[in-house]
Amino acid sequence: MRPLILYIAKNTRKAIDWRERFRFNRAQTFNLSRKAFDAIGDAFVAEGILAEARDIYWLTDTEVDELVNSHAPIQDGKTIVALRKMQFEKYEQLDKALAVHGTGRIAGKHQVNIEPASQDGNISGKGVAPGEITAEVIVVKEFDASVDVRGKVLVVHYIDPGWTLLFTQAAGIVAERGNALSHAAIIAREIGIPAIVAAPNATKDLKTGDLVTINGNTGMIRHESV
Repeated sequence: MRPLILYIAKNTRKAIDWRERFRFNRAQTFNLSRKAFDAIGDAFVAEGILAEARDIYWLTDTEVDELVNSHAPIQDGKTIVALRKMQFEKYEQLDKALAVHGTGRIAGKHQVNIEPASQDGNISGKGVAPGEITAEVIVVKEFDASVDVRGKVLVVHYIDPGWTLLFTQAAGIVAERGNALSHAAIIAREIGIPAIVAAPNATKDLKTGDLVTINGNTGMIRHESV
C-alpha cells in the first residue's frame, strides 16, 4: 500500500505543477492576444471603422479579419457594434436560466420559472454560512472594487473568486446562485459572516438601502420596517 501511496503522491505533485504551468502559459497567451486586439482597435479608430478602441471586443474574430483585410465595408464595424450593444442590453434584462440543456439552436420563447418572493416580501434561500445579522442592503450586479460594502448585506447574482475583495468587507452575503461548496459559501464560513445562496430574484426583490435580517442557518431573508 505504501508504494502505491508514494506513487500517487509523486504523480499528483507532477500534475499540479503541469496545471499551474498551463495556467501561467494561458495567461501569457491571453495577455498577448489582448495587446494585439487593442492595437487593432486603435488602428480601427484611426481609420474610422470604430468609435472606440475597446469596441473591437464586440466583434467576432471573423469580423475583425474581414475588416482588417477590407472584405467588409468600413461602416460595418460601427453598425455591428451598435447592434451587439443593443442585443446585450436586451439580454441583460432576461432572467438567466440556472442551466441550459439540449443540443442545436434554441427557437421560440422560453421562460424560466422562478419562485417569487412571498407576499410579505420575505425571501427564502439556502443558508450556507451560519449567523444572523440585521443590516442595510447593497445590490451589486457587476463587480466594482470601489463600492462601499462595509457593514452591509451584499446582494449579488453570483460570486466568483474575483469578488473576494468585496465580500470579505461585507456583514453578510446573499446570492441568487450557488451551493454549500461555492466559493462565497466557503469564504463566508472562514471569515464568520452569514451567507445565503440560491435566493431567487434577490437582486430584483431587494433594493439598495433596504433593511433586512438574514439568517444563514435557516436561509431566510426578512424585510424589516425602518
